[in-house]
Amino acid sequence: MTTMSVEIIPAQIKMLDLPQGRKNTLVFSINDIFENTSIVQSKNEIILEFENLIKEIQPLLYDKPSSTPKKTLWEIGRKIVKFRKNIIKKYRIYITNLNEAISNTLGVSESFIGYVVKFSNFSLKRQIDEKIPWSTYMEALNLPNKREFYYCLKLIKEGKLNSSKEVRGYVKSRNALLKNKNKK
Repeated sequence: MTTMSVEIIPAQIKMLDLPQGRKNTLVFSINDIFENTSIVQSKNEIILEFENLIKEIQPLLYDKPSSTPKKTLWEIGRKIVKFRKNIIKKYRIYITNLNEAISNTLGVSESFIGYVVKFSNFSLKRQIDEKIPWSTYMEALNLPNKREFYYCLKLIKEGKLNSSKEVRGYVKSRNALLKNKNKK
């Protein structure tokens, strides 16, 4: 008995430049295709779902993505997380370059998409403060866990950390301290 049906198959979304225009496609390892022919049938469905995700996200982003309201960025991150989970659950396929594919399609940086996803995982929507600049949130997201992230936000709200530069310094010192603690 094999466990092929329960294994998650890695795949990548790639943009093809064709004479009729750019088109997304899903790429698998040739071994995975030979071992599980049903993934080829899923390919078009997954690309369609990916393109629907892009259609949901694109109108939410401002021309300058970092100016998009933080609660909207959180919603975008949740949509990406939900998409990833649904694809795994429905097709048993993990898109290894999802953030890259989204960034290439939307014309934003891959790191921006990574921060948006992490922001939605670390934050509760009701606790987001639109007065805190996105750059400050991004610095705080470099902390290793939610507890540290929330404590940093508390310091920001109390006025103990007043700029992205101060948050960056705090994050650097906390990460060094936590790293040294874990070595012992």
